Amino acid sequence: FDQAYAYDQSNVRIMPWLDQSAYDAFLASMHVGYANDMLTPVGRRFAAMSFPTKIVSYVCQGLPFLYHGPADSTVADFLHDYRCGVLCDSLDPETLRGALQEIVVNYDAMLGQCRRAARERFNIRQIAGRFHDALAAGLAEVTGHAGAAPGSRRQPVPRDGLQVP
Repeated sequence: FDQAYAYDQSNVRIMPWLDQSAYDAFLASMHVGYANDMLTPVGRRFAAMSFPTKIVSYVCQGLPFLYHGPADSTVADFLHDYRCGVLCDSLDPETLRGALQEIVVNYDAMLGQCRRAARERFNIRQIAGRFHDALAAGLAEVTGHAGAAPGSRRQPVPRDGLQVP
């Protein structure tokens, strides 16, 4: 964030770097999160292949959010599956106001969707399990065998044997 753009803005507060516990407390004091990607061809290409980590933080804190970015993005796909926020893919002030109003009207339902998304998509055990499955599938594709590589003395680690804190 270029602080020069906010120099004379009384409604913009530049926060210092926060450690995780201070950041969590800061998010807990908020009612709505905000994330954006540029509504340009370059911004669309970027948004199609990235997922901002701030959205993970918002969802895990139970913070509904406004995503101000392209409709053809990973975040828009996520919001299609979990209505824990609202997509606004327009620079029109009235459309943006309508998106914010939608959060106000559906706030409680969005809180529930944040909890569901955190449980289903951002649970460390499930992430580790999906990672394990992807590695096992990649190994099977490369070697033509499920499990350990041919000739290996190692046995494949069963998915239920993952050691995740």
